[in-house]
Amino acid sequence: SSLGWSRRLFRTPLGPDKPAYSACDRLLTTPGLLKKSNSRKRNSAGFRMAWRCLVASIVALVASSCQANTNVLRASCLWNESPEKESSVQVDCSRKGLTIVPAGSVWPRNIYKMDLSHNFIDHITHLEPSNVSVLDLHDNRIAIVEPRVFSAFPRLQFLDLSKNSLEVLHGDVFVNMTSLRALNLSGNKLTYPPTELFRPLVSLEQLNLNMNPLRYLRDGLFRLPNLERLELSSINAHSLPDGIFHETPRLVYLDLSGNLFDKVPSSALRSADGLKVLVMSDNPVGTLGYNSFFKLHNIEELYVEKMKDLEAVEGDTFAYQKKMRSLFLGNNPKLKSIDLDIFGVFWRVEPAANWTLREFYLQNNNIEYLDEDVAPWREFEILDLQGNPWVCDCNNAWIRRLPLQKELTVQLRCGGPPAYEHKPMLEVPDEVFACPSLRVEREQSSTFRTGVLVVGALSISAILLSAILLIKRKNLYQRFMSRKNRNGSVYYVKAHTNPVDGFDPSA
Repeated sequence: SSLGWSRRLFRTPLGPDKPAYSACDRLLTTPGLLKKSNSRKRNSAGFRMAWRCLVASIVALVASSCQANTNVLRASCLWNESPEKESSVQVDCSRKGLTIVPAGSVWPRNIYKMDLSHNFIDHITHLEPSNVSVLDLHDNRIAIVEPRVFSAFPRLQFLDLSKNSLEVLHGDVFVNMTSLRALNLSGNKLTYPPTELFRPLVSLEQLNLNMNPLRYLRDGLFRLPNLERLELSSINAHSLPDGIFHETPRLVYLDLSGNLFDKVPSSALRSADGLKVLVMSDNPVGTLGYNSFFKLHNIEELYVEKMKDLEAVEGDTFAYQKKMRSLFLGNNPKLKSIDLDIFGVFWRVEPAANWTLREFYLQNNNIEYLDEDVAPWREFEILDLQGNPWVCDCNNAWIRRLPLQKELTVQLRCGGPPAYEHKPMLEVPDEVFACPSLRVEREQSSTFRTGVLVVGALSISAILLSAILLIKRKNLYQRFMSRKNRNGSVYYVKAHTNPVDGFDPSA
């Protein structure tokens, strides 16, 4: 017991043949001894003994209180062995009506995780040291967090402060948290976090800022050399500074969904050249073009879903994603136009082994026609074309020949012609998709080619004839002008000065 520990602290041997016992026991149990000691305050030895006993009693009382508090914590919270770390425990104090964080002195020394979520804690101003690695404080009422308060947890690796009432965080809140690997601040009211806020988090790998009214993100906010995953969904952002990700060289996952981007922030994204997963869903982008994802060569998964204003995907939009394995382009209610060359043109002349895309999701758009030459459709392991108003005619007959998984054909229905609207595409009679016979096509093609050749020949003949006539006309004109110049000339002949023979001037 705690009292026994205090007694052992001051245990005094009385002699070689006598057992040791507590001097406090003697002082407290011998009648008149304490009184005698008090009457002799000038006796320093007795006074020191009394003082030591008093201190021991206080220590015992505090230890007993801590033990009692620990017992209360054990009684009110759920203790379990931690599956993440051997010889450690996790304590679940969620939904206990707590208004403050329990003192660290009552936490078990071998604690790995403390769950304080779903309580009524509204401030964190002081924390006692603990070896805790995971601290869950989500869904409380926390509005105030004092600077450096988490320095009491030097081994903390995961901190969840989501769904609280944080509006402002001091720039020194996370000082000395060099072990922190994941930080969740989503669902708060943060607007202008200090540029230096995250700089102490040199080991941070995951940062979640979803659902904060940040709107404008300043350059230099993410100076995190080990950051791999960044979530910026629903923060009211409509632009990003160029080069904002230059100091996150390991960033591979970025979520920008649910914002106000009317075009893909391609200039900013180019600073994240190692990005593998990009989520751009639920933004008011109207058109995707060749520069939307330009230079994002390492993208493996791309999400552009739930774009309420997206109407067209232009040529070369995905031409630069040579490593992409999954493309999510579904649930865009206005998307009707898919260019023939959205994946570029070079894939058609490259070896089939160079084609990496294996999952293509085009469900629930407004697409009526899709060219068979858009992609090597049989290379896909998952292809979802459901929920589009496909026109069931010759132009889309190729879709019926695809080896689609059965569960991905349930909502593959016709949007026209009217007689087959909403009918399952695979159940519509073959003649509806029948194309003109090959003979007719050849005859039509031959006639067309003949007509083109005839028209071309006549055109060339007319051009040559016109050229010849122009040349001849020019020559005739030159000859005519030359003759006209000769006939119209006046030659001067000098008059004779001698009289003519036989001329009589007197006659």
